[in-house]
Amino acid sequence: MKFPVAIRTRNRPAYLDVTLRSLMATKLPPACDIVVLDDCSDDETSKLQLTTSGLIELPEPCVWPVSPRWAGRVGNLKNVTHVQGLRDLVEIMQPETKKGVRGGIFWCIATMMEKYPAAEAVAVIEGDVVFNADWYDAVNYAYDLCKDAPGPNGNMLGLLTAYDRKPGKPTPTGFKWRWCSVRRRGNGNWHCGGGIGGVMYLVTRRFYDAAVVSFQAKYNPNKRSGDTYLQGVCGAAKFSIASTGPAFIQHIGVASSAWPNKGWRHATKFRTPFAIIEKL
Repeated sequence: MKFPVAIRTRNRPAYLDVTLRSLMATKLPPACDIVVLDDCSDDETSKLQLTTSGLIELPEPCVWPVSPRWAGRVGNLKNVTHVQGLRDLVEIMQPETKKGVRGGIFWCIATMMEKYPAAEAVAVIEGDVVFNADWYDAVNYAYDLCKDAPGPNGNMLGLLTAYDRKPGKPTPTGFKWRWCSVRRRGNGNWHCGGGIGGVMYLVTRRFYDAAVVSFQAKYNPNKRSGDTYLQGVCGAAKFSIASTGPAFIQHIGVASSAWPNKGWRHATKFRTPFAIIEKL
């Protein structure tokens, strides 16, 4: 299956630059569609990155944590002092007004589904990651394994992620994947068990069509927890969530845009090394 790829971003020019340089170094199929979905960035450097084609100097270099744990899990990233303008390199789309953390992920998915009506699924990825070179094939392989299998939530696959902090179960070929249980909490909300986050989702057309009202709804731009809310919509619609394990995509955000006080995070099981090119 050939699926289009969307990169979600807002006001994170250095991370977006690294994400795209890593994505372009992976084994994508010929003419794979890539779209940057920007949630109305108002940072001056981000605006230049999205609207120009030259090299842009960052006001302050993007410096990665000096930590053996970071390097051991993520790899050795070079600090970023300049970013490339994207105007002539990749398609960029923005909503009319800022959607926020929760509304943004639903807007991105709905936008990609409407833009690619023949797509069986679309990938929506945060703009602060690096990729294993084989991530696209791994997602396709896992999708083929579980797309029609009845999952633990009583229906077919709704979401598939290549970002997981827990190992999966081996298949006869050695490839690992797992179902992620979606449970209803005491407060009535649905939530996926620990391990996965909103860093990357392959969203199936069947799930989107079944829950289209939720995807096209208007959300308060100040609401957070977009990934868990999406998992909840998936659970309520009786679709299941699966993941690859170890992760084929690694989170590099030193601080979460949704929860900045949590500090940097990373998956604990990553298929190193990541792929990256020096410049776009």
